[in-house]
Amino acid sequence: MIFGLFGVMLAVGKRMGVDYRQVLGLLVLNIVFSFAPGVDWHAHAGGFIGGLVAGYILQFTKRKPTYNL
Repeated sequence: MIFGLFGVMLAVGKRMGVDYRQVLGLLVLNIVFSFAPGVDWHAHAGGFIGGLVAGYILQFTKRKPTYNL
C-alpha cells in the first residue's frame, strides 16, 4: 500500500506541489528495506506500478462537481 501511495505521489505530485526530493528519498530508503530477508520485493514493485497507473488514470479523468446542500 505504501509503495502504491508513492506511485500516486509521483504521478500527480506536480499538480499538488509535492517536493520530489523528499518523496524520492523516502522511496529509496523503502526500496533498500524491501530487499531484507523475508520481504517480498515483488509485491512492493507491483504496488508501486499499480499506484503509478492509478495516479495517471485519475489525473486525466474528468470528475463531476459535488455540491454540498
